[in-house]
Amino acid sequence: MFQLPDLETLRLCSTVATMSFAIVFAVLWFARRSETPLLYWSASMGLYGLVLIAFGYVPHGSWIAVSTLMVVLAFTNILVLAGIRRFEGLPPFHPWMLLPILLPASGHALAELLPTPADPIAAMVLDGAEGLALLLSITMIASATLLGFPARPSRGRTIAAVALFGYVPAYVAAAVLSQGAASPDIVAIIPLLADQVFLGVLSLALLSMAGERALAQLRQVALRDPLTGAWNRAGLAAAQARLLVEGAVVVAVDIDHFKAINDRHGHDAGDQVLITLSHHACTLADQLGGSFARVGGDEFVAILPPGSDAHRFADRLSALGRRHPVHQGTWTISIGLAHVQAGDTNFHDARRRADGRLYAAKAAGRDQVAA
Repeated sequence: MFQLPDLETLRLCSTVATMSFAIVFAVLWFARRSETPLLYWSASMGLYGLVLIAFGYVPHGSWIAVSTLMVVLAFTNILVLAGIRRFEGLPPFHPWMLLPILLPASGHALAELLPTPADPIAAMVLDGAEGLALLLSITMIASATLLGFPARPSRGRTIAAVALFGYVPAYVAAAVLSQGAASPDIVAIIPLLADQVFLGVLSLALLSMAGERALAQLRQVALRDPLTGAWNRAGLAAAQARLLVEGAVVVAVDIDHFKAINDRHGHDAGDQVLITLSHHACTLADQLGGSFARVGGDEFVAILPPGSDAHRFADRLSALGRRHPVHQGTWTISIGLAHVQAGDTNFHDARRRADGRLYAAKAAGRDQVAA
């Protein structure tokens, strides 16, 4: 029959695991000093290991020492969140974090110092104050890990939050067991059992966040034009699957006399025209839920979803050369518009029609929109 491990064995297992992860995070940070979240996570794991060791030497009756360790224990969880906040580009600490740090120590001090009330319900609440305070503290930190950021959580951050939430049932069980005749060792064993599962999950989730970001950055590099930041042909192909529906609009854009701009003002001026056009066009296309791509030297294509005001989009692009002149000289663009039709089997059908309208705009004198 399965036998529950004793308290010292579980404490040793948790200490060895957390110290191992502290070393891993520290080594990674030494290799990449700019990655400060790794330092926060290393400090969290190392400090938690020291707290576990210290709990083995502090007598149960020493409420000051235990309360101090409770503060440090809660602070180790805050360091996890601080590292995630830094990873997401936010200040690592916030004043509200004082509450989950002080809650566990306050709960323990109340349970130790206040006399047992005569009312049985009040006595039960007082007995479970420490467990309830730990429960509230970890719930606040886990909730902030999952929901406390403007950006959608990555898989790594979601898993980290789930791992922190995994301690909630352990603290609930500890609070319930503290009401009965269970020994203090049994109450302490429950969170340490949770450690055996969730400590490793939490650490691996934190490690995976950097890998996820690196993959996303590589994906962006592969799909973006390096000069302008617009989508390249591969990025445009990825957008086609989402936007190639009946009623969508394909916009073909070409800078008029671009070679003359390079010859007259230099390639830096030509690059500035490309960058200016791409920056504003990408912003406008994103606002409409579409995509804008550079498909050649001075050739661009946009795909706008059905219902978009494509003519207003084109008119705003046409005005860019007058609002952003190069070397006091204006520049113009020609634009062709075409709708995706029900019979179109691929993107090239609609783009061919948009190119035809673009050529018509150029033939009519350039600096025009043809639809």
